[in-house]
Amino acid sequence: MNASEILVRVRATGARLAAKEGKLLVNAPRGAITPILKAALIEHKEELLQMLAANDRHFPGVWSCRVDGVTFTAIDPSRKPDEEMIRRFRLQFGERFEHAERVR
Repeated sequence: MNASEILVRVRATGARLAAKEGKLLVNAPRGAITPILKAALIEHKEELLQMLAANDRHFPGVWSCRVDGVTFTAIDPSRKPDEEMIRRFRLQFGERFEHAERVR
């Protein structure tokens, strides 16, 4: 089984994979990831991380922001690093800026 086939099988179980800070995150219903599938995830971890990272770069970053008590969604098509986006929010809104977090 190669990495593409693993992704198809994982998604067929209703599970979702994500890459974060070099870790492969699995969000799956109880019992969805069989021992065989788990072994395949471990064996192909690096390839899966590369595939997920490449796929993620094609989608804009989505942020939940709070300014003056109002929450809104901000889209970052360039997918800048989190620290850069928060710095930009602070510069744009000054003291009115309360909070921002990447949603996707």
